[in-house]
Amino acid sequence: MDNTVAYLLLLAGILAGLCVLVFRLRRHVWVYFLAFFAYYHAAVCGAYYLIRYGDIFELFRLLAYAVFLGSFMLFIIMAVAASKRYKVLASFFALLAFATAGVAADAFLLEPTALEVTHYSIASAKLERAIKVAVVSDLQTEKVSDYDRRVLTAVMNEKPDVILMPGDYLQVSNPGQHRVQAQKLNELFRRLHFGAPLGVYAVHGDQEGDGWEHLFDGLSVTALSETKTVELPALAITGLSYGDSGNADLKVPASRTYHIVFGHRPEFMLAHPAADLLVAGHTHGGQVHLPFVEGAPVSFSGVPAKWAGGGMFQVDDRTIGVISRGIGMERGYAPQLRFLCRPQIIILNLGPADHCADAASPASRRSHRFPGTTAPGRGWTGSSPAAARDETPMP
Repeated sequence: MDNTVAYLLLLAGILAGLCVLVFRLRRHVWVYFLAFFAYYHAAVCGAYYLIRYGDIFELFRLLAYAVFLGSFMLFIIMAVAASKRYKVLASFFALLAFATAGVAADAFLLEPTALEVTHYSIASAKLERAIKVAVVSDLQTEKVSDYDRRVLTAVMNEKPDVILMPGDYLQVSNPGQHRVQAQKLNELFRRLHFGAPLGVYAVHGDQEGDGWEHLFDGLSVTALSETKTVELPALAITGLSYGDSGNADLKVPASRTYHIVFGHRPEFMLAHPAADLLVAGHTHGGQVHLPFVEGAPVSFSGVPAKWAGGGMFQVDDRTIGVISRGIGMERGYAPQLRFLCRPQIIILNLGPADHCADAASPASRRSHRFPGTTAPGRGWTGSSPAAARDETPMP
């Protein structure tokens, strides 16, 4: 039997048993707390038992059913049971039920397409002119849609000089469907004339297989399967292979010009490579953030949670790091949701240090919502002196 069906039947059985228990003993306050703890204990143990040898993302999916669907039903049951004798307690459970439904609506229906365009300004004495860099990470779509068109249109509307694409373009398990979606994505790139004056640079993510470069056939995109440095008149760009991007001991040759190193995974940042700017994706910002908790609770990466949560930060005294929350989501078995972690295009406004000398603020970060979205923005909270010095706003 499919694990999802089995788990939903298990949740139904747990809720039915608790419903009988709560209504029989509803005069006792303790029964409501007992039901609450018994439900979550049984739900977690049941999910673990079903997926004990399976995919961790499938475990998360089952737990999402328990947290959102099962919790909503449990709170309704307890609100009705307590309504005659404990009015305040019943109101509390009703509030929890509506809050659970509201969070579910935001996480599954609103935030996954509530695109944020985040601008960071970075100053360096190595730069002689302003350069705008767009970071477009983790499209990770399973079916090319109008959302993908709006994302790429938003990128082109920024008129970047350089576009960096840190991998994970499609996540489609069926080979035939993968070819179909790859063709559709290629056609979308062509239709939007996707490109930039100083080039578009793409690297391999963990969702790409052999021949992934064909996704960019007929386009002015430099697809880098192996680690390579491209020297431009104004800056040097090193694109990392997938393996090198996860190497925490990576060594990268230094460059005299402003040097950007980018890859899919962010672990290479732990090696403190000889570069001015490090860029990665992969983490999706964790897809779920918790209120009042900084960073990503879960990111499946080796970098600090604060970094993995997405944004700009100081790697060391000379180097700035940027990790994108990405455009898409983990597909397959994973629950397809985002909470307090909106999809993101990052725009890096690079410029000479003297252009920023008279700026009043020590750090520059601004964001705007994609037209038609409603979720609030989240600010950058980095505060190290080195970061402040390198992120003086440009005029």
